[in-house]
Amino acid sequence: MLQLEDRRTMTTNSTLDGYIRVSRRGRRTGERFISPGEQRKAIERWARENDARILRWHTDMSRSGGTMERRGLRAAINRLEKGQTGGIVVACLDRFSRTAVGGMAAIEKIDRLGGRVVSVKEHVDPYSATGRLHLGLILVIAEWQRATAAESFELAIRNAAERGLFAKRTSYGLMKDETGRLVHDPETVLVAQRIVTLRASGRGWAAIAAQLTRDEIPTPTGKTRWSKTTLIGIVQSESLIGVWNGPFGLRLENAWEPIVDVHLWQKANAVRGIRDDARAYNDRTFAGLARCARCRRVLTREVNNTGYVSYGCAIVGCRAVAVGAHLLDDYVTRLLDARLAWWRLRAERDDDGTIEKLAADKNRAEKEFVAWRDDTDLREVIGDADYREGLKARARRRDETEDALATARAARLGDAAEIASDLEVRLDDLEWTARRQIAEAAIHAIWVRPSRVRGPAAGAYVSERLLVEYIDSRNPHDKPDGASRAEPTPVTW
Repeated sequence: MLQLEDRRTMTTNSTLDGYIRVSRRGRRTGERFISPGEQRKAIERWARENDARILRWHTDMSRSGGTMERRGLRAAINRLEKGQTGGIVVACLDRFSRTAVGGMAAIEKIDRLGGRVVSVKEHVDPYSATGRLHLGLILVIAEWQRATAAESFELAIRNAAERGLFAKRTSYGLMKDETGRLVHDPETVLVAQRIVTLRASGRGWAAIAAQLTRDEIPTPTGKTRWSKTTLIGIVQSESLIGVWNGPFGLRLENAWEPIVDVHLWQKANAVRGIRDDARAYNDRTFAGLARCARCRRVLTREVNNTGYVSYGCAIVGCRAVAVGAHLLDDYVTRLLDARLAWWRLRAERDDDGTIEKLAADKNRAEKEFVAWRDDTDLREVIGDADYREGLKARARRRDETEDALATARAARLGDAAEIASDLEVRLDDLEWTARRQIAEAAIHAIWVRPSRVRGPAAGAYVSERLLVEYIDSRNPHDKPDGASRAEPTPVTW
């Protein structure tokens, strides 16, 4: 090892690099916080007094001294390895490192490279036995102070959290009351609940963003256009279910009143594999069914730069054929709900009471099956073998009555009975996949013609522009298959 006086005779040791490190400031003041400017002044003063020159400055902002993986420090050591500087000057040793093992290892590496470490405050000579002992003690004390501060900080945060006080930015849907505790924000909690409910129902991120943008609901930052990233952050946050996640791995459940039920939140976060591109938007219930009444081609779904969604014809001569997606969806959904109800009523019309009797048989067989299945006392009395045989017989009876009822309904109504027979709720109450399947099975085509009115008033005339043809419609208009070269005639009504 070179002695200190030998090092001072080397030219490279009169030219060094300055290193500055600052942890996150927070509310620290006084001796607890040494600003970058103060560190730089101390290093420059030392350089003037010792006839040294600082070649380059390296700074690590908001970086802990507990890790040696710091960009600025790494850059300074790299310059030492290349022989571009003679050492590193710091205002005090805890700016260089607050871990004894890491600090000593770094100093030994710098020593092997022929460099030096200078600490202005401590005046430590790390190249003598006494100096190395002094250096080790200082680094151990710095490491102890860091650990003690972290423990105190963790305890303070935990105690505050248990009292309902959280030092954090409030999550969407929450606000702080006059006591500093988190409560529901009346302006945003309903929006947060709406977002989670829409996602749990299977809606895609783009569809939800377009809907909120269209409804002119401001984002958490006050902007007018919602994005997928913003929605994901809201839905995935456990703050919706009353969970606080703090530093040091701290976690506190029931920290405040949940915004949504945990089961709904889990369902919303379980939605996977639904594309948010032009091929599979969740609100495209009638995509592929809406067609241009002029050329009979499928209308394409488009989203403009304000988030407004519409169906329009891509053919140049038919550009006027366009309709807002929300207008088409709402209108056709109401018509389809009414059509399904009519199909059910028609299927149940039976002068001789056959379908009514079969429906009663089906319900009775289902009740008998459930009663037998759930009767544990009976199983103990008659034994497992007889119990299983009885259960199989009732399961067969249940299946037979279901088949008989479905057959009778189909004989009266055809394919429409299969669609309507088991649907006892509105389309909006179903998940998107089920809505889509019903729409494809029930509707032959939705024909759209140009509007006589433009602007906000166009919504009042949507019924005049749309013609819905169902699978049981008489003489439905043909849909071009794409291979035909014949020019289709317009659909009129």
